[in-house]
Amino acid sequence: IVILAVLAAFAVSMFRVQQAGASLDLMGARAYQAAQAGIDWGAWKVLQGSGACAAITSLAGLPGVLGEYTVTVTCVMQGPYTDGGPPTKSVYTLTATACNQPTGGGICPNPTPLDGYVERQIRAMVEL
Repeated sequence: IVILAVLAAFAVSMFRVQQAGASLDLMGARAYQAAQAGIDWGAWKVLQGSGACAAITSLAGLPGVLGEYTVTVTCVMQGPYTDGGPPTKSVYTLTATACNQPTGGGICPNPTPLDGYVERQIRAMVEL
């Protein structure tokens, strides 16, 4: 009976670990999707604004299951460059960082997160 009790306790412990891992996995996937939404938003802003690029923007209140995430989008313009003559081109580097526990100022990443913190970062370049 003692052996069965030990095995049962071990099984329950493993079940809890698997549940916690699966939950963090799902949260990570959602954070990745929130970061991708930030990249899409940043690229849209650059393309619609004919090169207008805010240095840092924080996006909160995403729809649906992404609502618990905040996305901080940074944009850095390099250029303008000439490629053998006119027209000139600029390259915009977009970085989107999504997290579920932003700093007090609503910025990701959080340097002092609590348990359950999830963060994903995506970088993309747009040429205009």
